[in-house]
Amino acid sequence: MGDKPYRPRLVVEITEEQRLALTRLFPHGFMRPFMHKVVDEIISLVDKGGQKALAAIISGLILPSEVLPSLTAIKEEVEEDSND
Repeated sequence: MGDKPYRPRLVVEITEEQRLALTRLFPHGFMRPFMHKVVDEIISLVDKGGQKALAAIISGLILPSEVLPSLTAIKEEVEEDSND
């Protein structure tokens, strides 16, 4: 057996509704690169904001779309498109 390099994994339990939504919204092969970016952004946010930033995210005091203005802009654009 060949020695494969160690690849750390992040396993997160999600609801069935979340699984169905992710399957519907993300084309095959897009989840991994998307999640890499999300993890990098969260690391950066908590690195800059410390434990207070982490606590605010977990408690729901702030939402990722409030922290990242570009997400808010995309959300508004999508909402406008869905209203047309």
